[in-house]
Amino acid sequence: MLDVRIPGAGRNQQPDVAWRPINRPQAPLPNALVPLFPRQPNGDPYPSLVMEVGDTQSIPELLGIRDRMLSWRTAINVFVLVSYNRNATRASDSWYVQISIRDYLAPQPPPGIGANYPACIVEYETPKVGTRYPKVNNNLAQGTDVYYLNTTDLYHPETPPILNPPLPATFRIDLEAIRAIIISTRRP
Repeated sequence: MLDVRIPGAGRNQQPDVAWRPINRPQAPLPNALVPLFPRQPNGDPYPSLVMEVGDTQSIPELLGIRDRMLSWRTAINVFVLVSYNRNATRASDSWYVQISIRDYLAPQPPPGIGANYPACIVEYETPKVGTRYPKVNNNLAQGTDVYYLNTTDLYHPETPPILNPPLPATFRIDLEAIRAIIISTRRP
């Protein structure tokens, strides 16, 4: 895991999982904007993708972490949020997944703007069943069980490297596999 600290109000946040390309691509020429992007307090670049899993944190608390991580003060592009709501029985347990990206095309913030600028772009949310989040025991409907994230979102502000064989155009996030892991690791 990468050593990542996201500064902000309150304690520094260390995400559950963070990923970035080992060698940022520099083809054909280095992107002149890269040195202008924020870096962590220790000088390391921010990761491209952060995943936060909560089973004791509320969804509003996790959304606050998301907003802080996808703000103009970082260079994190993708935030994957997984929330597990454990109840008295597994049959009543619910869960929630959200995949958001930083609005990296938003203009620079005006002076004095808070840390939560710009608003993130929600790419995917687990569909509700009526007014409630889905039960962990129930499979997701076909068409909502996998999400394909654009590979360019993982590399912005640079273009993905040209490899042989080439990188796929999308990065597959298997939401049904996440649900199965929650079920298989839930203690009675």
